Amino acid sequence: MAKDPVGLTTKEAADACGVHPRTIKRKILAGKFPNAKREGTTKNAPWKIPLGDLTAAGLVTNSQAQSAADQREARRDVDWEVPPSSDAVIAGLKATLAMKEEIIAGLRTNNEDLRVAMRMLGPATGGKNETENKRLGWFGRRE
Repeated sequence: MAKDPVGLTTKEAADACGVHPRTIKRKILAGKFPNAKREGTTKNAPWKIPLGDLTAAGLVTNSQAQSAADQREARRDVDWEVPPSSDAVIAGLKATLAMKEEIIAGLRTNNEDLRVAMRMLGPATGGKNETENKRLGWFGRRE
């Protein structure tokens, strides 16, 4: 596999060096990797650390860094196909979804029927006079 000229991410560098990713980030912030660059322009963009910087800092040998770069390249080359057994799972999920949609449609119908019944009943009464009846909302609660 071809070596990635840009470098390794902080996690890949940490794996190659046998250290925690925070150690790599601390070294970046301390200026130990002068050629490390962010992949994007945002504050949270991932870092790319050249292999030469890792070697110069004494953290990793070239063979270890090359191995990490090869592993990353191999992950990119994987053909992400859906296994045949997944078809049955997908069919089952579609059937479940259809059943749930039918239940939701029935609940919406029931909800609308209840709203019609509430309109037919009209606002609650029970106040001492007309003015007080107007201030009472549904179910006899004050508004």
